[in-house]
Amino acid sequence: MDFFKLIEPSVANEICKKCNHICYAMRFQQKFINWTSGNNYIDKFIQDTQLSAHDDVKEALEWIPYDRLYNIKYITKNEFGKVYRANWIDGNININYSILRFGNKNDKSYWNDKNQNWKRESTSNMFVNLKNLNIPNNLTLEFTNEIKVEHIFYGITQDPETKNYMMVLNNKCKRCDRICNSIHLQHKFIDWTSGNDCIDIFIQNTQLSVHGNASEVLEWIPYDRFYNIKHITSGGFGKVYKANWIDGRIQSWNEVSQNWHRKNHDMIVALKTIYHNKGKEDNLFFIGFYGITQDSETKNYIMVLEYAEGGSLRNHLDKEYSKLNWDIKIGFLQDAISGLKCVHEKGLIHRDLHSGNILKVKYNAVITDMGLCKPENHIAVENAKSYVYVFSGLPPYHDISHNNILAIKICQGLRPRYNIKVPQLIVDLIKRCLDSDPLNRPKAEEIETILCAWLSKPNDNQTIELQAQIKAADEINNNLIKRSVPSTSLGSFYVTYSEAIYTSRLLSFNNLPEPKNSDDYYEQNDNIISKEFSDSLQIDISQLNINLKFLFVRPIISDVHFVLPMV
Repeated sequence: MDFFKLIEPSVANEICKKCNHICYAMRFQQKFINWTSGNNYIDKFIQDTQLSAHDDVKEALEWIPYDRLYNIKYITKNEFGKVYRANWIDGNININYSILRFGNKNDKSYWNDKNQNWKRESTSNMFVNLKNLNIPNNLTLEFTNEIKVEHIFYGITQDPETKNYMMVLNNKCKRCDRICNSIHLQHKFIDWTSGNDCIDIFIQNTQLSVHGNASEVLEWIPYDRFYNIKHITSGGFGKVYKANWIDGRIQSWNEVSQNWHRKNHDMIVALKTIYHNKGKEDNLFFIGFYGITQDSETKNYIMVLEYAEGGSLRNHLDKEYSKLNWDIKIGFLQDAISGLKCVHEKGLIHRDLHSGNILKVKYNAVITDMGLCKPENHIAVENAKSYVYVFSGLPPYHDISHNNILAIKICQGLRPRYNIKVPQLIVDLIKRCLDSDPLNRPKAEEIETILCAWLSKPNDNQTIELQAQIKAADEINNNLIKRSVPSTSLGSFYVTYSEAIYTSRLLSFNNLPEPKNSDDYYEQNDNIISKEFSDSLQIDISQLNINLKFLFVRPIISDVHFVLPMV
């Protein structure tokens, strides 16, 4: 008390000498008599901040009684000591601007004349952090400004048991300079755990990157929030289920409930077992990735994904192929290649791209199953190999065994052949994608540019040429369909050989020969390879010098063109 004198409360309606009206500083001064921290230094410090808040209440700190805080939970320990999360019953002084739309739009004051108190609209029970105040007797404006760089500083409180003074504040997003969605998500970190540190960190890191659009968030979803769980299918690396999600997706933060507003309650989702997923599927051309859960019985971790009502692209082709024109098929490929480009831009390769992992959603096709993603070795190795079965409609090599003999033939130059007429420009692009030399294959970015031009630049010379080729191909194919293909679904037209396996699997193959193209690969124009070469390709397996190696074979054997023996 020898160094300063506490400010006396002002009289009601006393006019500020600086502002010449009753400003916020006068309102704060009227309330001085109603509180004390029990520490004169802290009282003086808070009063000084309030007396400087003539026009901006955000400059002021408050004394916050500890009993106005509840649900206090320990979070972590930092340079301030222990850090806690709590709910503040009253919330900070605030105006809800959405209320102004329905009331007096000119009343933008933080002071309520009727109640003779501060407005605290839509902030009651808000989340705050509590951090130890280690220098209660040496508080300065510089200290406050330092805290406000990374925090919103609301006030000071005191733990009645430990007698420690604590700052009441909130983390402020460094990117947004405010409390954005990433901060709201961060407050919830202590409310959940997957039981696996790697998964927890993965989810938390994705949540900390969600600043604007909350619907992009990836979350931990308790398994008991799903019901009506039904098995759909099984792949080489796990089972897929269909289920209803009780809560539905996060849409936006609700300040009143201090929780997330959700949409699409009881929505249908797909559940797929996790193996080694490396990244969030957060692009328009990826299937929606909502979160991760854990089967309470098997203890398997499971991805919660958008449910594709149309099923896989393979199923869609089987059912609807006769209704698809060339633009639609090119559009499917553009969607898939755009997703693949995004994978490559993240420094990854998909390693398992086939028609079963391209799903048909309402308006487009999307990539799924990032479980085998790994850092790139050579991005040119992976490109639009889906061309073969999208344009012909038939799965490649559907009528023969998918074994080491087929793998060897592919290395020797065997490629799938079309049973329909395909426009020459499309054939040329496919042949580049199926070249045995990875350096000759186009990257995803180049393919995307070509497909985009075909779909969106009608006056481009190549697009004009393609449309002429499409018209000619349609005339030929219409005659073929009338003679040989029923008008029913494509799936009923062909029979898949029992040993033609279209699920991912690890096979132990002998050392494979050096991959090469057929002798007439770039001379043959109307198909990928000539019928003569395809028929003449015979290999004597016993003559090969073989050593045991492991080879990963993709579900659609057309991908084997790009798989070399692992070293």
